[in-house]
Amino acid sequence: MAGLLSAIGGAVAGIGQGLTAQAEEDGKAKREARLMELQHGYRMQEQGAQNDFTSKRDATLNQFQTDRDVRQNDFQSQRDERQHGYRIGEIGAQGASTQANTRLSNDLQSRREEQSRAWDRERLGITGDQQTQRDERQHGYKLEEIDKTADAKARGKDDGDLTPADQRELNLARQSNTNPITKQVDWLATYRQLKGAGRDDLAQRLVAGEGGAVSDAIRKEAQRRAEAEAGERAGWFSTDGSDFKDDGGDRSAFIKRRTGELVQQEMGGGTERAGGARPTPSAASAPSSSATAPAAQGEASSVAKPPAGKGTQAEPFTASSQADIEWFKTSAPKGAVIIVNGKPFTK
Repeated sequence: MAGLLSAIGGAVAGIGQGLTAQAEEDGKAKREARLMELQHGYRMQEQGAQNDFTSKRDATLNQFQTDRDVRQNDFQSQRDERQHGYRIGEIGAQGASTQANTRLSNDLQSRREEQSRAWDRERLGITGDQQTQRDERQHGYKLEEIDKTADAKARGKDDGDLTPADQRELNLARQSNTNPITKQVDWLATYRQLKGAGRDDLAQRLVAGEGGAVSDAIRKEAQRRAEAEAGERAGWFSTDGSDFKDDGGDRSAFIKRRTGELVQQEMGGGTERAGGARPTPSAASAPSSSATAPAAQGEASSVAKPPAGKGTQAEPFTASSQADIEWFKTSAPKGAVIIVNGKPFTK
């Protein structure tokens, strides 16, 4: 009986020890979980405080930089205004000084000339009436010279009334046809570039404003082509009398006439005839003949056919002939792009 009680007591003691150990484990786990919760809350508070500090610091820096930029801009504006006012005052003072010097110089020159004329009259014995007549003649001559100079300047003026866009296009045409080594402008290429771009007004302005340089270039090119055509017309075993019978058998007369036709064609005043042949009454009076109908149909088909490309910025049209340019001007949609002599143009 005593052994049984002893065994029961041992079992109860073991159970008590197990419960105690389990209670200790549960308490330890709860303490660790609470500790982790406290640590997480502390880290979140620390991160929030850091974010608030960073936001306030960035806002303060941005405000400081903005205020500094405003102060710098105000200082720069005030300094520019003071400098501008100083320059204006300096220019005004210089202009006033220059005008005063000019007036003094003109007065001195006038008195000197008057004294010189008085000496001449006294030396030559010229009366006052005779001197007045001579002065009137000289004055009229000077006025005539001034008028001629003004007319020449008016004829030579080519850029004064152009819009900024037209002036820029004209300048670009000149620059794109200027030899980078010799700095010489290819006036014929410039003229043709403007004509090809549909800017006949700028082309004519170029002709009128360059003192004959463009006209000379057009005439020289036309004469070169006329001489080449004359060489092609002349046969090896024939004479000028038969080769140039339309011009009285005179080769030089053919070259002169053909040069004039090519110049007129280049300037937009006529159309080219094959081989430089003169127009005949029968050809002029029969526009619907079978000989001219195929040519007209071919010309119409060439005008109606669009050039290579799609007309977009990525794939623009490429003009290879005057017919392509004419098609672009008449049939291309608005906003289409075409390349003429390496330069893009937008309709």
